[in-house]
Formats: sequence, C-alpha cells, structure tokens
Amino acid sequence: MKNSRISRVILLALAAAWSQCSPAAVNVDRTRIIMDAPQKTVAITLNNDDKTTPFLAQSWVTDADGVRTDALMALPPLQRIDAGQKSQVRITQVRGLTDKLPQDRETLFWFNVRGVPPKPEDDNVLQLAMQSQLKLFYRPKAIIRSSSDQPERKLTAEREAGRLTLKNPTPVLHHCGVAGSRPQPQAQRFPRGRDGAAPGEPAFKGCSAGRNPDAVGGVY
Repeated sequence: MKNSRISRVILLALAAAWSQCSPAAVNVDRTRIIMDAPQKTVAITLNNDDKTTPFLAQSWVTDADGVRTDALMALPPLQRIDAGQKSQVRITQVRGLTDKLPQDRETLFWFNVRGVPPKPEDDNVLQLAMQSQLKLFYRPKAIIRSSSDQPERKLTAEREAGRLTLKNPTPVLHHCGVAGSRPQPQAQRFPRGRDGAAPGEPAFKGCSAGRNPDAVGGVY
C-alpha cells in the first residue's frame, strides 16, 4: 500500500511538471530532406513557434545507426531563434567523405534538431528540450531521378510461412507503414540490399506483419 501511494505521488508530480512543458517550439519546414550529389548545401528553415520565448536550436546529422557523421554537416550547429522568428540551418556535404559513400544507391542519414528553452526562473519547473528527427537521403549522381520515375512500382511482396516480405530491387530507399492484426513493426526502412550488392539484386527481408498480415500501406 505504501509503495502504491508513493507511485501515485510520483505520477502526479510528473503530470504537474509535464503540464508546464510546452510542445516542441522549434519546428522544421519539411518532413524529409533529399540532397542530390551536385548540391553543395541544402537550406532548412527552422521556426520558433513560441510567441514569447527565445530558443536555442541545436542541429546535427547522424548516420542510419544514429552515430554522428562528418560527411554531412549542419551549420551552424547552435543558434538562437527569437520568439516567433525563423532562421536557417544549412546541411553541407564534405566532398572527400561523400565520395566514399555508395555511388549506386541512396544513403540514409538523420537530421536532428533540438529546441533548448532558457533556464526557468522557478527551480521547481521541469523543462524538456524537445528534439525532432527527419530522414535525410543522400542521392548520388548516378541515380538522380526524373519526375516521371516511379521506383515504388518495382517493389514486390511475397508471403511465406505467415510472413510478408517486401523486396526492393531499386537503388532508392523506401519506407512503409504496416497495418494488421499484429503488426511488427509499425514501420521499417528497406535498404536496397546488403553492402556491396550489385545493382538490381533483391534486398533481404524487409517487413513482417505478423502471422495474420492484413495490409501493407504507405510505401514511399
């Protein structure tokens, strides 16, 4: 009983603290980023949607596994954005490092931005630095697509032993949403294939929708 009472007190305290935390104030002007090899930089607009409070915006790029990378750099890495204002961060490629990336397929990175609020005057107020993460695709020159290309139409789906497998023979990264009675997982990325796989080879298993998959949707 005592432990239960303590747990309730902790939950109430966290709820009270959370009620004083605002949603993410620093937001990005898009949902994904594509950098073609010929581009030196890509400009991203950051908006401070809080009308009364300035925020620090911390930006950086990581690889597909969440490890910071120097191949693509976010500049400036830290900046102040006044209340209700906007600013830009530029993703710049370091040629000597991007030249070492696979040149026959896209490479997935993550663009991260964290909005850091000023220190509160009241020490009893809990503040959280809200972070956003966007997919960042580096597209080598050899596979730059035209507006008429539809690589998603080349995906194939096979069901075997209760598992649904998507195969991606294209050099383009695809994501999908999974719906079903027991989806696992909700979303998963599908690389073209193993590192060093020749262009046109099928990828390995990408997605399982459980033993009773109903649908796979939102392939993009």
